[in-house]
Amino acid sequence: MPLPTDLADDILRGSHDHELDDVASAVRQRSRRLAIERGEALLPTLKIGDRIELTSVKPAYMNGATGTIISFKRGGLFEIRLDNPRGRHRDTCLCRPQSLIKLPS
Repeated sequence: MPLPTDLADDILRGSHDHELDDVASAVRQRSRRLAIERGEALLPTLKIGDRIELTSVKPAYMNGATGTIISFKRGGLFEIRLDNPRGRHRDTCLCRPQSLIKLPS
């Protein structure tokens, strides 16, 4: 198997054009899996009052927003009080753990 930079170069040169959709799908699936694993590892460490940063969320303008966990909701969601409200999120938003980065206390 080629080194990752060789694979990227091959893709840029068009060597994998016939399977580009499959490659893109595999990358998306792997990226989602890694995010879920990161969230599962982070979940036991999160508690009310923790400072967090949002990452890989939609809408994209919410990426980088910071706030504080104020409650846990059903379905594994966290309610976050935003430091600086953005868009339609005036005070709080709900996020899954894989969308959170725990900030140092």
